[in-house]
Amino acid sequence: MNPTNRYTETETHVSQETAASLGLQLRVLNASTAAEIDAAFEALALTQAGVLLVSADLFLFSRREQIVARAAEQFLPSIYGWHEYAVAGGLMSYGPSLFDAYRLVGVHIGKILNGAKPADMPVEQMRSGGISGII
Repeated sequence: MNPTNRYTETETHVSQETAASLGLQLRVLNASTAAEIDAAFEALALTQAGVLLVSADLFLFSRREQIVARAAEQFLPSIYGWHEYAVAGGLMSYGPSLFDAYRLVGVHIGKILNGAKPADMPVEQMRSGGISGII
């Protein structure tokens, strides 16, 4: 988790509750710099963690190559919140492509600037790796 993210406390609380309900032990490690990411992986090596779940934080996203490489070094199965982690070599992601999401925002803004009414525009649902469909 990135401790500077305003949602970290809430995400940590929900994750702790979920882990407890499944009978799992969750250890939360924080990192807000590249050096702290390395330190977190050193701590993970000492705890013999069975799996890694990386928060869907934009700082951590910007360091995805470092995180994916360190997880691979430790043969640590890892789950990520953005599709781009899997593209970078991570095991799996549970979320959509952040790049596709931002592209879609631009498409919608362009339509609105060209006169489209937001209420008349279709709702588009994201899936892992891109857009799955228009409603």
